[in-house]
Amino acid sequence: KDYPVQLRFIPWAFRVEETFGGNLQERNKLNWNKVRYLYLDCRRFANERGMIIRGPERLFDSRLSLIGGLYADKYKFLR
Repeated sequence: KDYPVQLRFIPWAFRVEETFGGNLQERNKLNWNKVRYLYLDCRRFANERGMIIRGPERLFDSRLSLIGGLYADKYKFLR
């Protein structure tokens, strides 16, 4: 069946610094525990599905991809 559904791209940036206590030198024990347990939960979830999760080697600024998504949505490349 076909349904009259329209999708709208809404960008959302994940701010690592704000979520996990800033730069590595600024993090306290609570923030390190957040990172550690989030990563452990992610690995457990992946292991249940036979997947492997590795930590990132580097974090990138996602603003350019979000801007690209807005452009693609405006000119209907996502449809």
